[in-house]
Amino acid sequence: MVCLETSAKEGVNVEEAFQCIAKDALKRREEEDM
Repeated sequence: MVCLETSAKEGVNVEEAFQCIAKDALKRREEEDM
């Protein structure tokens, strides 16, 4: 599990956190399809 510090108020690491979660979800989905 990845832990990222974010701040929606200041816009810090919000996009990076989303990208990380999305990539992880796609990776897990691909592994399930095998």
